[in-house]
Amino acid sequence: AFPYFSPVAFNRPLQEHSSYEEKDLLLQVAEGGETAFRELFYQYRPRLIAFVLGLSKREQSAEDVVHDIFLDLWKNRELLREIPYFKSH
Repeated sequence: AFPYFSPVAFNRPLQEHSSYEEKDLLLQVAEGGETAFRELFYQYRPRLIAFVLGLSKREQSAEDVVHDIFLDLWKNRELLREIPYFKSH
C-alpha cells in the first residue's frame, strides 16, 4: 500500500541531506521503509512541483504528475538500490 501523507505535512520545511545520508535513505526506501519514503517525499516534492509547474503552468496538473511520480517510485522502490544519488535522476 502507498504510504499515507497528511496534506498538512506537505509544507514541512526542507532539510538538506548529504549524498551519504541520501544513499542510506534510498536503501531504506528500497527495503520498504515508509518513514524513509516520507522523508524522500518531503525532500523532493517542492522541487518537483516547481519544476512541473514551470512546464504545465497548472497547479492541479503539477500536483497530479508529482503524485504519479511518487506512486511509481513506491511501486518500483527496489530499483532505488541502484541509484547512488537521487537528485541526479
